[in-house]
Amino acid sequence: MVEFVMNKISNDEVDILITILDYEKLLSENLKKIEIKNDKLKTVLVDTAIYSGLNQYRFIKFRIIDSKIDFMNPTYLTPSDVVLEFSNKILKLYPKCINNSVMTNKQKQLLLMS
Repeated sequence: MVEFVMNKISNDEVDILITILDYEKLLSENLKKIEIKNDKLKTVLVDTAIYSGLNQYRFIKFRIIDSKIDFMNPTYLTPSDVVLEFSNKILKLYPKCINNSVMTNKQKQLLLMS
């Protein structure tokens, strides 16, 4: 099973979008595995839709320090419409993850049918 998908994005607020897909592990376990070995990349936006649903807690911004995600001072963020649409497209590629997530049935249908 794919645990996450990582994409570099062109955005003023964040450098990388990480979509978490592994709903069987704690979010922190998934994030601790991720290494970002590019010193120019400083921030990451994590899509936690499978844990939180499609709400204001879906996207969390973290800093990258020494190639690792820094868990101190995370920030909930509402991304631009472009980033939101891109993130939804990624999730739609993994319907099993959506169907086994904490999303409501209405949220699952909305995401899969959009």
